[in-house]
Amino acid sequence: MDYLPDVLDHLGKTPREFGALHAHFESVTTVDGTRVVARVLYQGAFSPLPPGAQIAFHAASAGGAQGEQLGCFDVPALAESVMRVSYPLRVPVGSTHVVAFLNAPPPSARADRVRPAWKLHDTVEIPKLSEMAPVSETRADFNLARTLLGTAMMGGVGFVVSFSSTTTLAANNKTTVHKARELPPGLVQAISPEVTSPIDGMVEDTLWRPGQPLPAPPEITYKPIAQSASAKRWCRSCGF
Repeated sequence: MDYLPDVLDHLGKTPREFGALHAHFESVTTVDGTRVVARVLYQGAFSPLPPGAQIAFHAASAGGAQGEQLGCFDVPALAESVMRVSYPLRVPVGSTHVVAFLNAPPPSARADRVRPAWKLHDTVEIPKLSEMAPVSETRADFNLARTLLGTAMMGGVGFVVSFSSTTTLAANNKTTVHKARELPPGLVQAISPEVTSPIDGMVEDTLWRPGQPLPAPPEITYKPIAQSASAKRWCRSCGF
């Protein structure tokens, strides 16, 4: 099966892969003192996408320390579509962050990968087969002690030159934990002071489905760097 477009990456949103699902915690915006709206982007990494994925939100610290649960929801049936889902949450007074934990089933044996892997948090690297057996290296190094001993044993009627030839390198059987595994188990998002309208329940918004053009990518804006009055300036034509 051909790969589907990686819509989240196209939109500048780095996904995380949980089971057969890609997810990106987009934002948490404020409704009032305790009510917020959390927005999460989803796309399938495999097809068919197994049902049964869930997302649970908890209050959290800036480092992702888990607090009380704010809500648990079923992930909508995506098929091959890409969706933004908004969740109404109520957070404790003084909360600064929300963490989302994804519980998504792994792909079935008959499923095909349809989007590239992103930040697998349970990946373990093993050595190559060629590195898992001892390696013998042949070298021609002059051995003075063996040369003198061999010459003495010949009683002066000849001359022996001895070389040492074999060096054994130890096998590499070390299993390396992939750096992606160092990522926290949940997706942490700071609560933004941006004010948004309240929602009565979970709101689903389809961003893309097969056959549609890709949504417009975000505009890239360049912020000029302010120079101090004492900064040196020069002409790029003549170098003055």
